[in-house]
Amino acid sequence: MPKFLCGKGILFFSFWQALFISILVAAGVISKLGPYTDSEHISLALTDALVCIEMPFFAVAHQYAFS
Repeated sequence: MPKFLCGKGILFFSFWQALFISILVAAGVISKLGPYTDSEHISLALTDALVCIEMPFFAVAHQYAFS
């Protein structure tokens, strides 16, 4: 079960996070992010940065699940 949850957790969490960020950018809640001013680059930059921050936590979970 932990193996299944780790794999699905990364896929579904990343998907819903990217979707939520795209909605916020499209709604104008997030209009500028550093040097990025167009909506496509804001969404991609924010999603990529958050994935980089979250992956160490998923790595620890994988280390537990696939021990």
